[in-house]
Amino acid sequence: MRRQGRFRIGGVLVALGMGVALLFGPGRHTTVKAAGSWHQVANWPTMPAGMKFGTVSGVAVDKKGVVYVFERNERGDIWMFDKGGKYIGEWGPSGKPGFVKMAHTIHIDPQGFFWITDRTGHQIKKYTPDGSKVLLTLGEYGVPGNDGKHFNGPTGMQFFPNGDFIVSDGYWNSRVARFNKDGKFINSVGTSRPPKNMEGRGPGAFGLVHAAAQAPNGRLLVSDRCDGPVGPEDEARRNQGCRDSRVQVVEQNGKFVEYWEQLHGPLCLLMVGDKLYTAEGRNIIILDPNTGKQLDAIEGASTGAGAHQIAVDERQENLYATDLGNAGGQRTGGNGAVKRFTKE
Repeated sequence: MRRQGRFRIGGVLVALGMGVALLFGPGRHTTVKAAGSWHQVANWPTMPAGMKFGTVSGVAVDKKGVVYVFERNERGDIWMFDKGGKYIGEWGPSGKPGFVKMAHTIHIDPQGFFWITDRTGHQIKKYTPDGSKVLLTLGEYGVPGNDGKHFNGPTGMQFFPNGDFIVSDGYWNSRVARFNKDGKFINSVGTSRPPKNMEGRGPGAFGLVHAAAQAPNGRLLVSDRCDGPVGPEDEARRNQGCRDSRVQVVEQNGKFVEYWEQLHGPLCLLMVGDKLYTAEGRNIIILDPNTGKQLDAIEGASTGAGAHQIAVDERQENLYATDLGNAGGQRTGGNGAVKRFTKE
């Protein structure tokens, strides 16, 4: 197995599939409550000897049920597991120097192509399913901007049946950008954040856009946060006293509709069918995306600040969620995890 020695910790295997609770010994598990029938799969995944999760940034699941876990380390490893949690290798070009500057999220579009968001590299890349070829690159590596050819901290994506997609852009821009299936820029929604503090943003003006989705009624749902580092190379200096993170609902032209103040700037917004999956604090909430009405919940799903990314299979019977761990936005030092919840 590649670079296995980099992950060895005194010869002791630490299983993190159940989160921090397992660090205190076998048989002690986190308690997860669900309004519906979701339950957590214990001891998922099974980590090979000498490997452990650090800062776990992204997760995706393909049509075969293979789960891809994006590690925010210096190489951007993407580890693959089967549904049962068995490690089955490392994906494509990941784990090599220069693959990404800062891993953020991983996505699989309806045609099965893979997309990687590189937050601090200011790029999005499209790959063949096996990762053998880069098909499209959006953004200029390491060069921030706010136009059709540049990003400034992209955070996530949503795809539509015709191949078009939106990008939440994101960390130092404050917009949602729309592209056609060929990667041609169409337009963007959002205005610049206040220059010194993200508080006081008016309707339709965003702060840190950590995620975005489009509801079936066509409206955009924007995770509008007021925290986060003030610059891409300065994680230590952050906006202090953040109080007004929320979800904004806007029309496709940016016209303000309403705030969803019951959601305090969730880290992820995932549309699957007619449901919106999101992370609110330590809970995973499933909503009607047109109304914001709660349909289901998994309480206590996260042991940290919330799931950074959620992946759900086609039948909506298996859900995978990442915890960054105690390193937060850093590349190293975390004790993150990925967890599986199921209705099976």
